[in-house]
Amino acid sequence: MEQEFLMLLILISGIILAMYLYNFYQSQTYDKALNQIAKDSWNKKREIKRNFKTINFLIDNKEKVDSISWNDLEMDKFFSYFDRSFSILGRQALYKKLHELNYNQEEKNIRDEIINNKDKASKLGKLFLKYGRLDREDFFDLLKNGTDASKILPLKIPIYLLSIGPLMSIPIFFINKGFAIMFLFAIVLTNIFLNMKIEDLVAGKTKSFSYIRNLVSLREQILKSDLKMGGLIENLKNYEQVSKQIKSKMGKFYVKTGSDSDIAYIILNSLFLFKARLLYKTTKLINEKINEINELYKSLAKIDMELGIAIAYEDLKDKCIVEFTDKYEFIGEKIHNPILYYRGNSVANSFDFKESILLTGSNASGKSTFLRTFGINLILAMSLGFAFGEKFTLPKKNIYSAIDIKDSIESGKSYFMAETSAIKRMIDNEDGIYILDEIFKGTNTIDRISAALFTLKYLSKRGFVIAATHDIELTRLAEGFKNYHFEENIKDGDIFFDYKLKEDYAKTRNAIEILKINDYPEEIVKAAKEFSLNLEKEKEKII
Repeated sequence: MEQEFLMLLILISGIILAMYLYNFYQSQTYDKALNQIAKDSWNKKREIKRNFKTINFLIDNKEKVDSISWNDLEMDKFFSYFDRSFSILGRQALYKKLHELNYNQEEKNIRDEIINNKDKASKLGKLFLKYGRLDREDFFDLLKNGTDASKILPLKIPIYLLSIGPLMSIPIFFINKGFAIMFLFAIVLTNIFLNMKIEDLVAGKTKSFSYIRNLVSLREQILKSDLKMGGLIENLKNYEQVSKQIKSKMGKFYVKTGSDSDIAYIILNSLFLFKARLLYKTTKLINEKINEINELYKSLAKIDMELGIAIAYEDLKDKCIVEFTDKYEFIGEKIHNPILYYRGNSVANSFDFKESILLTGSNASGKSTFLRTFGINLILAMSLGFAFGEKFTLPKKNIYSAIDIKDSIESGKSYFMAETSAIKRMIDNEDGIYILDEIFKGTNTIDRISAALFTLKYLSKRGFVIAATHDIELTRLAEGFKNYHFEENIKDGDIFFDYKLKEDYAKTRNAIEILKINDYPEEIVKAAKEFSLNLEKEKEKII
């Protein structure tokens, strides 16, 4: 009997040791990989999938940049290029930051400190890589709504009885080896089934509960850093009490981090119902402390956000710290379109706008691109304090755009009605920057020019307007606006654009020429040109 007991102890000890050694090796390998990824982040951008359903978690629709302007300016595309955050926390904080237009000088000091302490910053980045793998939609639902405890309360007794089942098999082993093995096998199968049942009852949130424990571990590790980051790290001390409560309930024995192939965790969870016991013990605590947990989450997110911003900023060659003015004055030197800049084909433009602007130019000449160049750099300047270029001076004002308006069959809105609603919000919000493309193009020519003229005049009295249009008539009628244009060159049957901003209104048009280049019948092209010239003469009589 003693020999058998000794053999059993040796077997169990061997299994435990093997599990520990394997898990230790796996943990060390994973740790080294994270260290390397964090260091490499300063030199190259990581390729990751971005789920904007989770990235927009912190958006509450009270931000200054509304969804119309955000989508008009293609900010999701820009975000995907610019974002260098280490985790979903930083991505969410950055996404919200770019909506808020609330830059302050302290943020530049934080950025400079990070850039001047890259090794220390990389160590923080590694922590977010390790503990910040939290991008499950049910986790953010848990943070927002808490959880329903009523479904799992009846399972308390089965959970705790089955969690000690594997230990009960040890004394049974000395009575009946075969039965003990069968008993252990049955317990493990039952525990696996119970884990699945609980996952189903709480809509898969058991893993999300362990994420909250990870937040506490992340906080503890970050507090060991001697970076200041404008008090962001010091602020984490305010969450000492709730962190202790979470640790007390969730335990200190095992916090799963790292790869999903954590063998030790899978085995131990199947034997002792870690997730199930964790869920039962912490449901009440999480519901009671959900607000504090959310605030801890946001505080951690800001730290990761600042790390990512610093890395993105350091990586830019063409950048400038912006200057703010109290006047409606916009001075830009060699300003790039950030999206095209990342793609490698941006054409920089300089400008000095001291009055509202009308942009004209032929199709595909660069008008809409310039509006987005202007708009994205405005958001960057007022959110992060820098722009893509050599110099940018601007006032701090809210931004409203109407560029990429779409009709909606579901809401029953035509294009013109959707555009009217988008522009109405500009009328309702004075002292702003208004960016418009092809104003009222969803209606007939006479009504379009008439409505556009007086709407633009009205808006220019209440803020700054920059509007692109094909209606040359507006350039002659809209007093108080300065005209700029883009133009094309046609050579050897092809059209070339330099995408450079020029003063005055456009003197050329290319729509009919494009028909010719695309092999439209000469009968159509010739008649269209003649008719166009006659219309132009008639307009000159009126205007």
